[in-house]
Amino acid sequence: MNSFQRDKIEGEEFQDYVRKVCWKNGLAIDFYASRKYQLSDGEGPCGLECKLDRRWRETHNFYIETASYNRSDNTWQPSGIYRGDATWLWAIGDVIKEGEEIIDADVWIIPVRLLQKLCETGRYPKAAANQADDTPTRGVLLPVKVVRDYAAKHFGWWPEFTCQTNEEQSKERT
Repeated sequence: MNSFQRDKIEGEEFQDYVRKVCWKNGLAIDFYASRKYQLSDGEGPCGLECKLDRRWRETHNFYIETASYNRSDNTWQPSGIYRGDATWLWAIGDVIKEGEEIIDADVWIIPVRLLQKLCETGRYPKAAANQADDTPTRGVLLPVKVVRDYAAKHFGWWPEFTCQTNEEQSKERT
């Protein structure tokens, strides 16, 4: 399996995890399976885009994509939070597994318009990356603290409980 295939599978599993956590917490979300509807309407009818970021724990930043390079006409196109589809919520985070067992996970849900405003402040460093298929992208590195402060919702993983919100985790600890 090449890195593109691995990234695709891990991204799809993260999306499924987000769906499961949201449903367990009363947020009815769904995603389109076909590329056709994803391109025309966004990832799903609820307007939520999921982004797996495996590096945030080591960098303390989330990479927020803002543009991607179109090789067919050699131009940069709006993408990510500027894609211009029906996406209005962004879920970002990761799932840590040992084998097939989840041992840790964090998902933050934040409105896309708020992410755009944060990225437009100029306070956060710009960055470049390559997608798994080698498409160059541009984006902004948003500190985890900023995402934590502005997220509408955070779901963490506590093995002895099931997919609890921050509020539920705090109650269990006291």
